[in-house]
Amino acid sequence: MNKIFKLTKLPHISEKVEIHSDHKDDNVTFLEQVNFLIYLKSPWKLINNCPAETLNCLNRIINFSFKNTTSFDHLSEEKKSDLIEILIDYFKYIHESLHESFQKSFSKKSPKTIIFDGLTQNKIQILLKFSLIMWTWADKSTDFCIRMHETKFVRVLFKFLNDSILVESILSHLSSNDMYLNLALSYKSFLGLVHHLSKLEHLFPDQWKDTNCISCLLSLSHEFRNLKFLEIRMLVYFSLINLLDDQAELSEIRQVVEDVIFLVSKCSAKIVLEEAKLRRVYKIENEGFKEIAVVGSNEILWRLTELLNFLLKTVDLNEKLKYDIYEGMNGKVSLSRILYYGNTIEKEHALKLLWKLSMDEFVANMIRNDLSLYSYLLGLSKNQFNKNKTLLKYSNYILFLLGPNGSATKVVSINQQLNRNSSFSTQSGFNYSERFKSRLYVEEDISQSTA
Repeated sequence: MNKIFKLTKLPHISEKVEIHSDHKDDNVTFLEQVNFLIYLKSPWKLINNCPAETLNCLNRIINFSFKNTTSFDHLSEEKKSDLIEILIDYFKYIHESLHESFQKSFSKKSPKTIIFDGLTQNKIQILLKFSLIMWTWADKSTDFCIRMHETKFVRVLFKFLNDSILVESILSHLSSNDMYLNLALSYKSFLGLVHHLSKLEHLFPDQWKDTNCISCLLSLSHEFRNLKFLEIRMLVYFSLINLLDDQAELSEIRQVVEDVIFLVSKCSAKIVLEEAKLRRVYKIENEGFKEIAVVGSNEILWRLTELLNFLLKTVDLNEKLKYDIYEGMNGKVSLSRILYYGNTIEKEHALKLLWKLSMDEFVANMIRNDLSLYSYLLGLSKNQFNKNKTLLKYSNYILFLLGPNGSATKVVSINQQLNRNSSFSTQSGFNYSERFKSRLYVEEDISQSTA
């Protein structure tokens, strides 16, 4: 039936909409694109009959969703349900179609056969757009994540991620053409989606157990171990840290922690310099809208609070990393920068992490001997104008862990020694391992400096 279907009337998206979009309400334009997808629910119709219009529609939804924190949440209940149904139908249809296409190429004499089929390229492009939309909405909407669980999408998602034929196609042909690169980028976006969905694993434990998700993620971490897949590996570990009770299986956790510390140091330096467009607005559950510093790495914007949360969970599961994070990887410099120059929510996350790190005896000793940092903590705990309960609580927690040796009597002459033995200086040097000296992140810095 589908093969002989002819679309006689297409809900055309006029170019005038794009030309005069500055004079229209963005919300109206966004709803027009949503209605377009709902009008043509069938993936077969959209992909085979009007791929160009579909891509234009998805691009507009992505642009709006990226700028608007509540794009999904502001939709009606009916539209939310329709959209999620469409997203899942698309995902299933394209996955089955791609699996069949790549399987045929692998069944030939040469498994290295490269596919240059135009229709397949359109499907991968559309898959990438849908993956970006789902990742963005999952990042900004808890409601979206809950609804995806309620449809049991986690199982569908891991069926795709577990597809060895698609993974082998990416690894074999990544440098062949853009189609395979787009497929790799789709994997990255879907792993970003897994990361956000995994935060609700405790509400839907059976659904995650049925997917064998931990084995799948560990396998992907191994498959994409090449440095050019750095972000994929990081997203895998961000998901695993939400799913595992211990880190016995995370053999590469130290390398990922180094990657995270590197990003935190970059972000903290930008905070000190007060760079333009440093922060974006996010909706935080139970806290409303907050501005949070972000740092870019190969088209991914990492939230500073997300990076600090990852380190917090890491040290909860692996106490041996506390000293390494604070001293060995020079995390003390970044934490000090954030505590002094960050906004309230950034300071809260940094202080929570510092509290966890200070449970290590050697880290506690270093904090005691860092007179400016100690003075700052003492000021937070004693400041009668400090109405932030989180800052007050965790500063007192840290001072309690420092014990009698960290009492107030130690800082009688602190003002005379603030410039000595201090990690609080924003100009402190870094002592990273050699691995940090040849990083993909440098490419981003160079491109920004020449822009």
